[in-house]
Amino acid sequence: MTLAERYVLLALDPLRGKPAAGVRADSLRRGTSAAILVELVLHRRIAVANEEVTVAAALPDFHPLLGEAVPLLARGAVPIPVGEALSRIERGIPKIVARVLDSLVARDLLHHYRQAFVFHTHPLRSRQALDEVFAALHRVLDGTASRAELAFAALVDCCGVGAARLPSETQFLLRRALAVVEQQPNAPEEFAEIRAITRAADETA
Repeated sequence: MTLAERYVLLALDPLRGKPAAGVRADSLRRGTSAAILVELVLHRRIAVANEEVTVAAALPDFHPLLGEAVPLLARGAVPIPVGEALSRIERGIPKIVARVLDSLVARDLLHHYRQAFVFHTHPLRSRQALDEVFAALHRVLDGTASRAELAFAALVDCCGVGAARLPSETQFLLRRALAVVEQQPNAPEEFAEIRAITRAADETA
């Protein structure tokens, strides 16, 4: 799963198939946009320095949403502030959360129900997939997380998803673990870039 897919999967109430209580629709869009930017950092398609984004490689990406994002960021003068990069993704990719939900349905991880031909819900289909999302966060807590799992944890910590879906003690431990990683001299080189994106998303949500 992409980071955006993991993020949206966690943000849903697994039974109702809608954003969990406490997850606002606008915050979910912002966090999903941040997840796409963070994934581009991990793929070395963009670089973030001094809270500004520069396109490092305008090559096609394996995932359609990631491929659509890069031209939006490369447009006009560069570099651009992180907040502007988030807004470009959010505005430039229509129905961004719905696109991620469709991807999860296509992967057979969510159901897709229509109510009255208008309202859509996406209850959980694969408990194993959601369990793996939670397991990734626990690996952050025990210090065995991969680069992508650290990035995912930073995303969960922003835009209200962690507050809505994790117990308060887990939220605290996760935030503390991220702070420890951030202060380590051997932290993944892109971690500071990731934190700049997630903090900007959280401030503007």
